[in-house]
Amino acid sequence: MERLVKILNSKRGLIAALAVLVAAVVFAAEQYNAKEKYKAFVLNRAYNTDLLDFFISLNTADEIYTDILNTGTLSSRQRHMLASIHKDLADFVRNYRDLAVYLGRRDESFRNNLSSVNAMKIAHYFDEWETEGTVVLDPSTRSRIEAMRDFDAAWRARDYTDYLKTVTYLNEDIWWIELLEEIEKSTYAFLAEREIDTLDDLWSTRGKTQ
Repeated sequence: MERLVKILNSKRGLIAALAVLVAAVVFAAEQYNAKEKYKAFVLNRAYNTDLLDFFISLNTADEIYTDILNTGTLSSRQRHMLASIHKDLADFVRNYRDLAVYLGRRDESFRNNLSSVNAMKIAHYFDEWETEGTVVLDPSTRSRIEAMRDFDAAWRARDYTDYLKTVTYLNEDIWWIELLEEIEKSTYAFLAEREIDTLDDLWSTRGKTQ
C-alpha cells in the first residue's frame, strides 16, 4: 500500500512538473506571438507612415531654411515649425532605436546616439528664442541656419523614393536599422568635419536676444 502511495505521489509530482512546463511553454509561445505581431504592426507603420513622414519633415525643413536664407528674415512661425519638426525627427530616431533594442536586433548601447541629441539641439535653439516677431538675420545667425540646413541635408542623402526601392521583403526586418545607422554616420561626419561635439557648440556664446 505504501509503495502504491509513493508511486501515485511520484506520478502526481511528475504531472505537476509537466503542467508547469506546458504552462511555461504556452506562455512563452504567447509572448513570442504577441511580440511578432507587435513587430509586424510597427514595421508596417514604419514602412507606410513613419518613414514617409520622416522624409517629408526633412524636405519641409529644407524649404523653410531656403526661404529664411533667401529673404534674410526669420519669423516666429518659421521658428515654431522648425522646432516642432526637429522634435519629431528626434523622436523618430530615438523611438526606432529603442524598438531595435526591444526586438533584440541591437544591444542596449544602440539607444545611445548623437543624431536625436543634435536634432533636439536645433529644436531647443528655436524654442528658446526670446525675440518675438520677424527678425533680420545677422551674419552669425545666418551661419547657424546654414549649418542646420547642412546637418539636415546629411540626413536627406538618400531620397525617400529611391530609398523605398532598396526595401524589399528580403530585408524588411533590417532596413530601418540600416537607415538609423546611416543617419548616425552622417551625424558623426558632420560634427567631425566642423570639429564640434554637438551642434550647439556653434551658438553656445550667443546673446539672450540671439
